[in-house]
Amino acid sequence: MHRAIKRIKIWTDGACTGNHHKNYKLRKAGCGIYYAKNDTRNKSVKLKPCKNHHLTNNRAELLAIAVALNQNKNNKVQIITDSTYSRDVITKWAESWKKKGWKKSNKKQPENLDIIKPLYYFINSMKYKPTFKWVKGHSNSFENNEADRLANQALY
Repeated sequence: MHRAIKRIKIWTDGACTGNHHKNYKLRKAGCGIYYAKNDTRNKSVKLKPCKNHHLTNNRAELLAIAVALNQNKNNKVQIITDSTYSRDVITKWAESWKKKGWKKSNKKQPENLDIIKPLYYFINSMKYKPTFKWVKGHSNSFENNEADRLANQALY
């Protein structure tokens, strides 16, 4: 008899401050990846400022998902996020954008395409396709609050 593989639950979040500051070096963003209390895989990742990309919360959210999936490329994973943007980019919009030459219906390039495109191809190369669940941010989800805490911890 063969045993079903259990899906790993991972809460992801992004945080950002100063994203409109004229001096890009003063912009800060971070990612939080949370598995469980005292889990050594919990991560707080600081994003580096870049002239070419505004550090935004959406960018940090997508990168948190990318880090979590990269840590689990051979596992069954459920990503739990409070970002409808990130969830929808991955589960709804990316496939359509790809078919249109990575353009939106208005013929413009999507923001964060430098993250979205490789993430799309990475997900499609995974042995098990991840599932995505949305939770309300800053609510009574202990795990989501921990992902948020880790993301904010990366800012400083």
